[in-house]
Order: sequence, then structure tokens, then C-alpha cells
Amino acid sequence: MYLQLSEAARSYTELYFKTHDLYFDFTHLVCRTALDKTVERTDLSHPVHSDNCILKNDGTCPRTTPAFTHRDYSALLYLNGDFEGGEFFFADNHEHEQSSVKPQCGRLVAFNAGEYHGVKAVTSGRRCAIAVWFTLDRHKAEKSRQAAYEWVEKAKRENLEKQKTSENDSKDYKDEL
Repeated sequence: MYLQLSEAARSYTELYFKTHDLYFDFTHLVCRTALDKTVERTDLSHPVHSDNCILKNDGTCPRTTPAFTHRDYSALLYLNGDFEGGEFFFADNHEHEQSSVKPQCGRLVAFNAGEYHGVKAVTSGRRCAIAVWFTLDRHKAEKSRQAAYEWVEKAKRENLEKQKTSENDSKDYKDEL
């Protein structure tokens, strides 16, 4: 399911940005849990940043290492909605919020990896999303994704073999009766 959902995120991102050559750079499940409910939270769960440059205090964002300069697009696919807070927001280069997105189950937020953005603190419950970063450089494609697909295909083949063996054993047993 994880692979299927991240593939859906890629398909919608490609469709929105009118490109058909996105490669997965990195994919992961990220959950943020509310802290003590008695404390009012106005802090950020994830401070304002860009996914392909290092945001400096003067508002510049040079695309140099250690930034992931090869990242071209980013996406978040929300997996639940039973929490409060945790809004994703876009910001300007001086970290002022410009617009926000209220997370809800199934909502996808896709954007240019150079956009400044952040995440507000979760105030109640637990917010989970699949975070995906894409690149146009096939040489930077996520190696573990191919390994995961190979593992899934191997598991499917093994399961099919087990089913065939079980069916044959069942048939042999019925023939004996």
C-alpha cells in the first residue's frame, strides 16, 4: 500500500506540473504527535525551509551542499484527519506565512521543492503523512524503491507457488478419498 500510495502521489504531481519524468528521490512515513495538551502550542513542528536549498537569515537560499539540490518537486499525502493543528503552510523568504493547507485524509499537497514551507505544531492527536521528494535526474533515483518492488514481486511469486502447492495437495487428498 505504501508503494501504491507514493506512486499515486507521483502520478498526481506529474499531472499537476505537466511532466512525465519524475523519479523518486526519497520517500518516508512521517508522523507528528501532540505534546502535553495543557500547553498551548504556537511553535512549528517543522520550521520554514526549502527542500533543495539552505534558507539563510537574510532570506537567500543558495542551492549548495549539504542541501539536496537535485530535488525538484515535493509532495505530502495525508493519511489521517483525526488530529488538530499540524497545518502545512507556504511562506516567503523571510518566513512569513503566505497560505496554509489543512490536512485531511487523502489530501495531497505537491509543490516545487524550492518553495518555502513549514508545518505548524500538532495540538491534539497524531498527524501522519507520506512525504515524497522527486527529482528529474534519473541518476539520483531512490535505490531502495527498486529493491522494494523486487521484494514485493518475489513475495507474490512465492505466495502463488504456495497456493499452487496447497491446491495440488488438496486435489491429491480428494483423489485419495
